Amino acid sequence: MNLDLISKLPKPARYFPLDKGIYEVAPNLRSFGTDFGNGSQDQKVFQLDSAFPNYRKNKLQCRQERLTKYVLTHNLSKKVELGVHEFVVNRLVFDCPDFFTFEKKDNLQILHCSLTGESIVFDSSWNWIDVKGSEIVPSYMSGLDALCCQFQEDVAVTSRDESEREGWLSALHLCSPSHWAPESKIGRNYSTVHAPIAGSDKMNRIAPQLVDGAIRKGPYVRFVWGFGTDARLNHHPEPAPGCDPAVWKGRSFQKESKESPFILRLERQLLYGLPHLDAYFFGIHVYFIDGKEIRANARERELLRSALLSMTPESLEYKGLKDCLADVLSWFGQCST
Repeated sequence: MNLDLISKLPKPARYFPLDKGIYEVAPNLRSFGTDFGNGSQDQKVFQLDSAFPNYRKNKLQCRQERLTKYVLTHNLSKKVELGVHEFVVNRLVFDCPDFFTFEKKDNLQILHCSLTGESIVFDSSWNWIDVKGSEIVPSYMSGLDALCCQFQEDVAVTSRDESEREGWLSALHLCSPSHWAPESKIGRNYSTVHAPIAGSDKMNRIAPQLVDGAIRKGPYVRFVWGFGTDARLNHHPEPAPGCDPAVWKGRSFQKESKESPFILRLERQLLYGLPHLDAYFFGIHVYFIDGKEIRANARERELLRSALLSMTPESLEYKGLKDCLADVLSWFGQCST
C-alpha cells in the first residue's frame, strides 16, 4: 500500500441524517450529488478517504476467513457482469483521478490502482483477465471481486427480468455487514431481502415500483443509521473463528465505559441505475460518529433523543436497543421517563 498517497486522502465525509428527529423505515431517496456539506465528496459514487487502510484491511481479513461468506453471485448474467465492470472502472477514474488511471493497450483495458499497486486487466469487451502486482490470498475470484478491493464501499447488484419484477440480488461483495448474512440474501427478491427489517411492510408492498425507480430513475443516495458500541466494520451475525460471540456482536451498552459507550453507525447507500442492463448498482459506505461528539452538540443530541423515542418496540428490538434504551437516553442527558 502506498503510504505517501494515503497521506493525501481527504478526511472521511460526515453525515447526520436524523434531521427530522424521527426513526422511519422509508425510501427517503435524495438525488445523487445533493450537497450534504462534504464538498466534492458528495458528488462521488466512490468516496476514498483517509480511513481507506482500515477498510482494505477488513476486506482482506474477510477473504482470509472464508471468501464465500462475504462474496457471492446468483444468476449473474454475463451482460450484467461486464456492464458493472465498465461502470465501476469509469466511475473510479472519474471520481478519483489522482488514485486511478485507465490505459488501453493493444486489445486490453487496464485499471491502474495506485493505492494498492494493483492493475486490473480486462479485454476489449470487459471480460476480466488478470490482476498484475497482486499478492492477495486467496486470489481474486472475479473482476468484480478485484475491483471491490480497491475502494471502501461494499457492493450489491440487483438484476431484473420479466419473470421477477422485484429483481434479485445477483451479486454481493459485502465485508461490512450490519448484523445480516450475505448468504441469506443472495438470489432473493426485494421484499424477501427486506422482510426481516421491522417496519418494512409498506416498502415491500410497492417493491416492484421501487426496483423500477432504482433502475430507470435517479441515481439516488439514502442513509440508514443504527446503534453500535464499537467501530468495527464487520458485524456479520456469524463470529469470525476464535472471537467471543458476545464481543463480536457488540451492541452491549456500558454506561460507565471509559470509551464512548454509544457509536452511531451510518450507511451512505447509493443506488445507480443501469437501465441498459435492467439492473442497478448499490454501494454502501459505512461511517461512524462517536456518541460523545453527538452529546456535545445540543441540536444533534436532541434530534437523536427524539428519534430514539419515536422507535416502535419492534424497531428497538431489531436495532438492539430494546434492553438499553433508558440507559442510552440517560447517558445523552435525558431519561425515557
